[in-house]
Amino acid sequence: MPVNDLAYLVRAGDIMLTQRAVLRTDPFTFSMGGRSWLNQQWLSAVMFGALFRWFGWAGLVFLRAIVVSLAVGATYLRTRRANGDPLVAGCLTLGAFATAATVPGTLSVRPQLLAVPLFVLSAWLIAGRVDHLARTWFLVPTAIAWANLHGSFVLLPLLLLIALVDDLVAHRGAWRTTAAVTVVCLIAPVMSPFGWGTYRYVWEIATSSVIRNVVDEWQPLWTQFPAWLAFLGANAVALWVVLRHRGRKPGVEEAVTFVVFTGLAVWSARNTIWWMVATPPLVGAVLRGWHPGTLSGRRVTTIVGAALAALLVMACIRVVTTRPTEALLAEAPSGITQALGNGSQPGSRVWDGRWGSWFEFAVPSDQTFVDPRVELFPDAVWEDFFRVADAMSGWQETLDRWDFDVVVASADRDPALIAAIQGDPDWRIIYEDADGAVFVRT
Repeated sequence: MPVNDLAYLVRAGDIMLTQRAVLRTDPFTFSMGGRSWLNQQWLSAVMFGALFRWFGWAGLVFLRAIVVSLAVGATYLRTRRANGDPLVAGCLTLGAFATAATVPGTLSVRPQLLAVPLFVLSAWLIAGRVDHLARTWFLVPTAIAWANLHGSFVLLPLLLLIALVDDLVAHRGAWRTTAAVTVVCLIAPVMSPFGWGTYRYVWEIATSSVIRNVVDEWQPLWTQFPAWLAFLGANAVALWVVLRHRGRKPGVEEAVTFVVFTGLAVWSARNTIWWMVATPPLVGAVLRGWHPGTLSGRRVTTIVGAALAALLVMACIRVVTTRPTEALLAEAPSGITQALGNGSQPGSRVWDGRWGSWFEFAVPSDQTFVDPRVELFPDAVWEDFFRVADAMSGWQETLDRWDFDVVVASADRDPALIAAIQGDPDWRIIYEDADGAVFVRT
């Protein structure tokens, strides 16, 4: 389980549970320490922190399994209801799931994962508004909860706006309720400790040049291999099947939703998870009436159910018997962590090329320079970070200016820095393994 986007949230949640207050200033880094932090995802951090207190890392592994299973299972049920054929619904749902899983980090434990069930619930409530119009008001508390969990809360008003357009085109009297719910859900996100700052957070994330140019999953899907090939193949197959076997033309809401969420996934690989749960019911509805299966539904259910049950048993045994539980984690280098804890003085300033979030959790006595909260740090800080990471001209002066005590360099991300700092008499190596190396000032 990758922890780069998780470990600092676990510690932040633990701090908030202890202090019984929402963190509003940065408690981790020395570059931004004590300065204002728009902690929009505070509720996710509290949930992660509480779960870790009760069940440790194994509990968070199970959380991921449960949330992903519920999201995919609910998507399958929606797709089957829209299509009527279990084989078609299963292929569409699992095909989308397998495609999304090729994007690194898509199904990692982080605030975005907690927002996925809210997205699925919202899509279900909106799709059923014709028969159950009053249920759409449940979207208001959903919007409030979502706005305190993750910045993707803006997707709920987007879904409602698409539904409103469809109601207007179809001349449904329900458009007035849809419009009213849309307006309320646009305002609802201010019901957070940060008020309208929740929208400012989304804007800063969406417009950050560092996020768009450096963070892999935020870059366009065509830069991700093999994800772009899987995504292209899945959509090509779906289009071919629709052209050959469609029962009707897609409606306005179906067509616009498909285009919007496919476009969002192409624009940023991170959005593939929303495409995964949004599009299968749409394609299934257009294919209603197509029954390509040859095996009986009962036989298919028995085979699939038995296979999933066996996998579930093996997975549970693996998780509960792994010791230490840190062995379940990725991006948590045990050797380097131990060397940093033993080789640095409390309060040491640490330059880190990859594991800042993990060190904030595992070595809280030290101070990191940056971490995955990319939007928190100004461009000048990131310029200094990359100057050191790539050992560009002036990297030694940058380390001196920030008064770093320790440098932790990743073998795969900072090879130039490792080569350069080994020849610098101001620094000496105290630990090295396949993950990277730890240097301290002489």
